Amino acid sequence: MIYTFYSYKGGVGRSMALANVAEWLYLTAGLRVVIVDWDLEAPGLEAFFPSDGRPAAVARQPGLIDLLLEYKADLPYLDLPPEADQEATVKALSEQLTPLRSRVFPLRRPVTRPDGRTSGVWILPAGRRAGESFTAYSDAVQDFDWNGFYARSRGHAFFEWLRRQLVSPDLADVALIDARTGFSEMGGVATRQLADVIVSLCVLNSQNIEGVRAMTASFARPEVLAARGRPLMQLVVPTRTDNNETDALNFAKGQFERQTSDLLPEPMRGRRTFWDLRIPYVPKYAYTERLAVGASDANEDLVAAYTRLATQLIELAPAGAAVRATLHDDRARELRSTVALAQVTNVPARLPLLVGREGLLSDLRSRFAPAGTPIVLYGLGGAGKTALAIEFAHRFTADYRVAWWIDASSPERVAQGYVQLAAALGVIPGHDPIAYAREWFAAHEGWLLVLDGAEHPDVLEPLMPRERRGHVLITSRSPRWTGIATAVEVPVLAVDDAVDLVRRRTGESEPAMLEGLARALGEHPLALEEACAYMEATGRSIGSFRERYADEGARFLQRAGEQRGTGHALAALWLESYREVLRDPPARDLLGLLSVLGSESVPVEAITCGAPVTAARFLWEPATVDEAVIKLRQFSFVAAREGGLQVHGLLAAFVRMWLGEDLVRHWTETGVGVLSSALARSEAPDELVLAHAQAVVDRTDDGSTAAIELLDLLAGKQEELGRIPAAAATLEEAVRRSRLHLGDRWVERAMRARLMLLIRTEDLQGARAVLQDDVSWAAANLPKLRQTIAVDLAVVLLRSNEYADAQRIISAVDIPTERVLVQVLLWQIAFQARRTGAWSMPRLDHAAQDSQATVQREVERILGQLPLDRIADGFLRADLFPD
Repeated sequence: MIYTFYSYKGGVGRSMALANVAEWLYLTAGLRVVIVDWDLEAPGLEAFFPSDGRPAAVARQPGLIDLLLEYKADLPYLDLPPEADQEATVKALSEQLTPLRSRVFPLRRPVTRPDGRTSGVWILPAGRRAGESFTAYSDAVQDFDWNGFYARSRGHAFFEWLRRQLVSPDLADVALIDARTGFSEMGGVATRQLADVIVSLCVLNSQNIEGVRAMTASFARPEVLAARGRPLMQLVVPTRTDNNETDALNFAKGQFERQTSDLLPEPMRGRRTFWDLRIPYVPKYAYTERLAVGASDANEDLVAAYTRLATQLIELAPAGAAVRATLHDDRARELRSTVALAQVTNVPARLPLLVGREGLLSDLRSRFAPAGTPIVLYGLGGAGKTALAIEFAHRFTADYRVAWWIDASSPERVAQGYVQLAAALGVIPGHDPIAYAREWFAAHEGWLLVLDGAEHPDVLEPLMPRERRGHVLITSRSPRWTGIATAVEVPVLAVDDAVDLVRRRTGESEPAMLEGLARALGEHPLALEEACAYMEATGRSIGSFRERYADEGARFLQRAGEQRGTGHALAALWLESYREVLRDPPARDLLGLLSVLGSESVPVEAITCGAPVTAARFLWEPATVDEAVIKLRQFSFVAAREGGLQVHGLLAAFVRMWLGEDLVRHWTETGVGVLSSALARSEAPDELVLAHAQAVVDRTDDGSTAAIELLDLLAGKQEELGRIPAAAATLEEAVRRSRLHLGDRWVERAMRARLMLLIRTEDLQGARAVLQDDVSWAAANLPKLRQTIAVDLAVVLLRSNEYADAQRIISAVDIPTERVLVQVLLWQIAFQARRTGAWSMPRLDHAAQDSQATVQREVERILGQLPLDRIADGFLRADLFPD
């Protein structure tokens, strides 16, 4: 195998990387390594191997430029076939040219290993340039005509001969070429023609990254690959990364990965990225040529980086290659377990789009001390816990030597994850891999262990690392990790972030359309992603999608998620947890009740302290309620919000779908009873209870008498809060419902309640309008109520000083004058008592004098039978209906 080390610009540590990789392959892998100093304009690769005065000796040896010049001089005397026969020419050169092994110079003394294998490092230098030879060397390099060499000296055949010499088993196991920087003919030979793998090194600035990007594309042009006749793999290695500048480093990492991720060779895909091969900047190595690998005072991070690079190069070799055999060497695996693979990762690929999580990422980073308590990300299924953990592992990868991801959904899968980690760390045969992995965590710092999808804290805790010298990040639907991990909730997205997600996924720019979809799906990340994927696949617009959702509800979302085809549909994710809830009757019933209420938090005290409702008797058993809540929180089906319980609106929609019409009706009726009890016994109105009362009424059938009673209670509480328009609308709904299916008692009660609200608020104009409508409706639908309503209308007209209109109503409907006067007096007395706390008989300045005595007697009879508070409050709330 030939690995060519290339850089678009100088100063990136290319030669140093090559030298350290060569040393690692020699010391650790036990290989025979040949390095070639192809940087003829700036030679000196041997300076990294200073023992025994070798650098000076190497500079006196003939090298690459001498080989080229000698070949050109000898070419006329060689017996070569016609130029067109390339293969025959290479074969002839192999027979007539001196083998390359006679031209390489040892940098490390060859060592015979116990298995009989020889290891060593040799160099083919740039050329003889020591002392007085330097002038001749520089002239030769500057005057060498590379294009002419190809055109007139059978250059292609010569370099093919050289390539075969470098890969010959007689010479070495692996060859490393230090190529020239930038664009050059000499660099092109080392990369395009000789290399099996090109290792492009670059620092993290735009010139380097863009230059390397352009050169990798140039190396992979179809005509180049056709001329080679064999595959070419390329690596891009970021260098001189400074871990002390974490924010800048993470920004640069994002830029680098965006421009290079598509260049990953196939053997690396899904296993690691180019970023995993990064080489840090260590100042003490900036001032002299020195090796880190094998040195007693070596910087551990730098050694780990060169080891990662070396082992990756080995893994790219084809099966059967000499260099690949070292992967099975016990000594190599032992070293890799402690140093070589100190940067091991199996973190899933970074997700292309993650919005609205910057605050959480920063919070996680700050919560993680150098080593300390594990953190659990919890939340509703599909909220983005796993996505957040993936992003955290990628964004802060510079902080960790090992970042390992384990499926923690069962003890068996956790054990399997440890086995895989132990293998990646290079566990020695005969060791227990699980114990080995956990011991490794105890012995090392700077690692991240992600346990994804953990459900049972008590089951997982014994499997977690005992010594917390690194960071443990857990994802779970359950928040119950007290004493084991610090719980951090992952909520659904904020509205603005949900809008941003939809905009970026769909390209839609209309704010109202974007916000409408975001709110319709409760800002839930996975639901929004499934919706966008469905629209993308079907070509539907946001408006069309929302229309279908409005018509079909959760069932449509379920189909949309299934058609996405990822195997992680939201409905299926929730249904799995819902089936577990069904096994727990109190939890099942509590979820059924909560699913028909509103999306706001439900005050627990408000719905659990009143007269029992038969279908929800468990609400009056505090221990049972607590156990049900614990069960539901295990899956984040309920969240603790503002002293109550909250079910996400989208989850509630799915629960109602799974319940079916009959059970939804059952729980709606139950909800009406529970909230009626809560409103009836509450002294101070609770806004949340009012919201849920409205929500549950909206789900009831129009013919529900219990719903009309709840509407009456709801209106009273709204009036207490001063929300008169809301109370009026509530009573209007009660009237509408009572008119549809119910008897005259319910119609009269609803209309009277509405009227009393208008009278109490002294809205005589509104009272007159509704009464006129009621008289017309009663005449057509319920004639026996017409006179009762007409009495109220006459009273309103009298209180408005519209005596002529009142008289016409009285005459038309044939109402006894005394009845109207009694009603007037009772209203006046009630209002006076309401304001002053006492009552007295008012004068009826405009009443007929001959009726005054009769009216007074009738009023006194009524007042004698009723206490003051009944007159002042009960009557005004339509509880008193004098005939």
